[in-house]
Amino acid sequence: MTQANLHSIPYEIMGEEKDICYFSIPLEADTEEHLSRVITSGMRYRILKRQHWRCNCCYELLKFSRKSKFGAVVAHIDHIHPYSLRETYIHGSENINELSNLQALCPKCNLLLSDRRIK
Repeated sequence: MTQANLHSIPYEIMGEEKDICYFSIPLEADTEEHLSRVITSGMRYRILKRQHWRCNCCYELLKFSRKSKFGAVVAHIDHIHPYSLRETYIHGSENINELSNLQALCPKCNLLLSDRRIK
């Protein structure tokens, strides 16, 4: 497998231009296909709102980003079916980032889970 490439996409939030950086990872060494790991801010918000701003594992209160003044830990967005096993995802590897496969976790739970699934 070839090394991942870092890409940057400009976007605008409240009139201020920002950049989203993400990795594009080749699916196979000899193909031009790439799968993006980008989770947009809109997806992040919908996941947190769906979970009532709580960790899906320990129910700790979460916040959107470090810039949030709210007194909680910053949410990590996690793949329920691990990204590293995307080839075995039931809906196809190209759909690994669909909302039904994403959850918000606190940093502690996310680091403990690694490549295990939450049932």
